[in-house]
Amino acid sequence: MDFDQILEVIQGLVIIVGIAFVFFFYFKNPVFKQTVNQALKFLPSLLPFLQRFTTDKEGVFDKYDALAVISRVSSRIKIAIEDPQNKKFEDVEDEVFEIVRDELVVYKDMPGVPDLDDPAIRAQVRVVFESIKRAMSEDSA
Repeated sequence: MDFDQILEVIQGLVIIVGIAFVFFFYFKNPVFKQTVNQALKFLPSLLPFLQRFTTDKEGVFDKYDALAVISRVSSRIKIAIEDPQNKKFEDVEDEVFEIVRDELVVYKDMPGVPDLDDPAIRAQVRVVFESIKRAMSEDSA
């Protein structure tokens, strides 16, 4: 494994950890849950509005693309937390995998976007979730 491949793995992990921590704190912290619920009422519609004030540079991940990603991810998070089957952190592992996979596919040809296949993404999501669950069990002991 060369240095570029290691950087791609790290970039993928940062994305996964960020989304996983939103879900973790959502299910564990009532104040965070309330804040997220309030933000998700307007965030998915506000960000596309803000995109109108930026320009998209083709082939470059810029502010325009970041707003688009955050808008789509926030919509997907809202759908996941409103799903009655998702009652705790462990229930959203598949949703995190799908969100990360779908967003990486959209931007796969842009420089700096990790080129990870489904098994690699699934493995990283599993490692992140297992690490968080292990840390939770150690804190409660």
